[in-house]
Amino acid sequence: MSGTLQAFKVVASAGVGTPVDDSIVGGSPNLHVFHLTANTKYIFDLEGGNRGDIIDPRLAVLDVSGQPVASNDDVAPGHLNSRIEFTPQADGDFSLEVRDVRGGSGHYTLLSRVDDVPDDILTGHAVTHNSGFTNGNIEAAGDHDVFSIVLAKGQAYDFNVQSDLTPGGLTAPGLDVLGPDGKVLASDHGPNPDALVHFTAPDAGTYFLDVSADGGLTGHYILIA
Repeated sequence: MSGTLQAFKVVASAGVGTPVDDSIVGGSPNLHVFHLTANTKYIFDLEGGNRGDIIDPRLAVLDVSGQPVASNDDVAPGHLNSRIEFTPQADGDFSLEVRDVRGGSGHYTLLSRVDDVPDDILTGHAVTHNSGFTNGNIEAAGDHDVFSIVLAKGQAYDFNVQSDLTPGGLTAPGLDVLGPDGKVLASDHGPNPDALVHFTAPDAGTYFLDVSADGGLTGHYILIA
């Protein structure tokens, strides 16, 4: 796309968090307009591939002038759906451009959400040892919630992630302890209702607790540090 929005079907959005079910007709891309807030991380998923759907979805974020600022074709090798993680630098209206790479027509679903906790060591979310528990939510397959924590050299710690025991609780959580450089130092993953990591900090400093889900599961959890 190059600087004009007139050639596209423009669809008003109900807002972030409301699923959009629509169709491409005649192979022409659609635009869905969202108002986004500065410095907030959004995740957009474009899904097709079922009978009657577009076969190879492609998603792009366009600014108010119609210029692409982010795009994705395949979310992973062998997976034709698309995902974009996008953090705008200023408040404003952005358009989500939906198209089929193969120029086809068909149904699709566009999902949008705010990522409640960042998924890398640039996180601004912190926990403190022995300060109680923290509630969180793995909202989609592949989501990670990363929390920083300050540890003392030579001290032993137990970190635990549990389901919050609600109907939407996370049944198979995973937990990784990351060093200051983001490398995994200890972990627990498996088909258990909780994840428990025993860890002794080799040095004093800021470490990170990376909560995820095994098997592509989603749900609410409790982190005890």
